[in-house]
Amino acid sequence: MSDYSDRREHRREERTVTVRTAESSGSIRWLATRDISAGGMRLLSPQPFPRFERLDLELLLPDSSWLRLSTKVAWSVKLDVESAAEYECGIRFVDLTPEDRARLQPLLPPEPMPPT
Repeated sequence: MSDYSDRREHRREERTVTVRTAESSGSIRWLATRDISAGGMRLLSPQPFPRFERLDLELLLPDSSWLRLSTKVAWSVKLDVESAAEYECGIRFVDLTPEDRARLQPLLPPEPMPPT
């Protein structure tokens, strides 16, 4: 019997990445990831994001540059009282270009070796 993680299209890497988003008020909201994959990330947030909402986010890359990505919220759940964040949100990357994917690569888990 396979579990949900076996059905994922992309392998996930537990990794904390700094994320920022611009608010309509002009302020910047700072967030962090719990894990990341080629298809999206699990984001920690002080508030929930509505399902299917589109977000423009920027990820801080290991070379200290920012990668701007279009994303869509897949889900949002309230965490336990003792958690570091109030909510955890599943975020899907939308319309990644080959250049975006190449810049994102240092944050991603290594691809498994094909069977021989």
